[in-house]
Amino acid sequence: MTGPVVFAEHAQRATREFARNGHCSTAASQWRGMCAESRAAGTQDLDHWFAEGDGLLRDGTALRGFPPRSAAAFLRALDSVPPSDADPVDRALARRAVDGLELTWSRYWQRAAVGDRDHVVADTRSFSSVEMRLRSPDDTTLVTAVPWRASQPGASAELVGRAAAGLRRAAALPSAGLPAQPYAIVLDPGHAGAFFHELVGHPLEADIVAGRSSYLATRAGQRVAPSWFSVWDGAGPPAGGVQARVDDEGTAVRPAMLIDHGRVADALSDASAASLLGRSSNGHGRRLDYRHFVLPRMWHTVAAGPGGDPECSGRPRLRLRGLQLRWMNLITGEFEFAVSTALLTTAERTVRVGPFVLGGHGADVLAQLRSAGTTVRTCGARATKGCGKLNQFPLPVSFANSALWFPVEAVHVATS
Repeated sequence: MTGPVVFAEHAQRATREFARNGHCSTAASQWRGMCAESRAAGTQDLDHWFAEGDGLLRDGTALRGFPPRSAAAFLRALDSVPPSDADPVDRALARRAVDGLELTWSRYWQRAAVGDRDHVVADTRSFSSVEMRLRSPDDTTLVTAVPWRASQPGASAELVGRAAAGLRRAAALPSAGLPAQPYAIVLDPGHAGAFFHELVGHPLEADIVAGRSSYLATRAGQRVAPSWFSVWDGAGPPAGGVQARVDDEGTAVRPAMLIDHGRVADALSDASAASLLGRSSNGHGRRLDYRHFVLPRMWHTVAAGPGGDPECSGRPRLRLRGLQLRWMNLITGEFEFAVSTALLTTAERTVRVGPFVLGGHGADVLAQLRSAGTTVRTCGARATKGCGKLNQFPLPVSFANSALWFPVEAVHVATS
């Protein structure tokens, strides 16, 4: 790009809460502003300046040399209006809340324009979800979430209905403790993408790789997982997930293959970190908002493999729900996840287990992965939350996964 890179945005986070009695409450936060960034040639030194609203346009210093059409594109982004989805959301969700569920519809929406003196591109990013909470007879709160597609509220409502029915079935199950015999830990489609976001995504962000600061950073080309297994990150699908055409530096977003058929491959990069690795950016430069500088970050991370492993059917299966990271050491690969609930299926019955803590080492889990099916499903990442890095939190991200499992011997499990 020529000269400074300018980024303008109008963004909103909105929620609608539906209580069990059918009461609905709404909240929204918006931000609107611009920033400009430039780097000294051949260095990593960054100048970053920003202003609320159209302050940079009115001052003119940051945009000196930009043609009028660029200023107009930035202004159009700033003046964009967030969509209103209240009516279809209310019609789809209010009745279900009265049925005993608590629901939260949430949306992240952003209209951005980014570019230099030669070229400016506009992009709309959005992601919506519905989170459901249900209290079981033994006073355990069960939680699940599904993507919400604003353009297809009917299909989205059906997805909510299926997830709600599954939540009720789980709540009705008897509770039990963890089994004593060996069992398979199952990651059902659409329930464990965040697991690989942490185990693979963050360790392979280009600034982490350039600093050799993760357990995968020095293993480029090495096999760390079965040859059928791959992890990649790019724009999310239309049916759900964070979508984007360009990143916050104006680079086209392209899929980055992180684990390619079992081997460590690419890194998620912005322009600066890519230059440290001798590569070009793959469009993963993201900022929390216009007040922050760009960092290599994820968009939509997919972990998948073909086929199914029949060994899984010969042992008890612990199907995880509600995975939440407690901590991870990127350098060693050690981790702990909190699991709010899981479904334990044996030859005799299915029971509900949890909460408990799942701990281990990323390298051990990746090496012992097995495939349990081919369907890839987008997880119900919550648009109220997101991903944090260097105090830039919460940045909206999404995930997807196919059915995977690994033996319990690959990790340690303990009641919390």
